[in-house]
Amino acid sequence: MDINRKRLADQMSKEFGYKKKDAIKFIDDFSSLVLQNMQNGNSVSIYGFGCFDLMKRRGHFCPNARLGKMIEIPEHYIPRFYPGTRMYAAVKQWDELENGAED
Repeated sequence: MDINRKRLADQMSKEFGYKKKDAIKFIDDFSSLVLQNMQNGNSVSIYGFGCFDLMKRRGHFCPNARLGKMIEIPEHYIPRFYPGTRMYAAVKQWDELENGAED
């Protein structure tokens, strides 16, 4: 199941006692701060969870099927996320449960 902003706020209210309105505000404020810092060229690192940063992608050429020729893509930045140790551990635990259920 995909978890969207509303479902995440519902989980926060059930598990941690947030009011739904406060949980949505928290999620919005958090994502706004991460985006604001990345817009300023800063990386955001949350111990155990992961790191949001920018990666410089070098310029290159690629085919454009509509024009029928190669076009130049200039050097640009793209957002990147590195998962932390706790996230890796959670995914590994989920993977073991999934693979164990198939046996």
